[in-house]
Amino acid sequence: MTDLAVLTIAKVLLGARLLGYWPGTNAILGGLLLSIIIIRLGSPRLYHDWIAMSLLQVGLGFLLVNDPLLTTVWSFDLFCLLLAIVATLMTWIGKTMDINGGVWLAAGGLTNFNCIAWAIVGRYAAPHVKPDIVLAASMLFLGLSIIGLGFSSRKHP
Repeated sequence: MTDLAVLTIAKVLLGARLLGYWPGTNAILGGLLLSIIIIRLGSPRLYHDWIAMSLLQVGLGFLLVNDPLLTTVWSFDLFCLLLAIVATLMTWIGKTMDINGGVWLAAGGLTNFNCIAWAIVGRYAAPHVKPDIVLAASMLFLGLSIIGLGFSSRKHP
């Protein structure tokens, strides 16, 4: 997920053209990948909160594929609402985990609320901020939180 987010941020900042890339592609692929990994790791148990979070990322991606600049008020409001739900789910998962490292997800979720503020400020005060880079930053925070969770959960000999 982090590599998809970094690729998107680099694409937007450098103005590069990637063949077959649409705004939101990183969230679609990252969300699907996360849900597949969670289903495989948790089998036979399903972690509904993780799966919901990953499917919301997919939904955010499809929203940007259909309206890359969020030109309508409805699409912008839905974008902010979905980001808020993802941030809340990340914080919830981090606070309710019984293993070490849950604080990484809680911190990532709280940091994702800054992405919502960034999207709102970008919409009204800084029109050069694209929703795709806001979503990529959110995906980057999620990926880094999962990496931190993995490192904190390891057992030391």
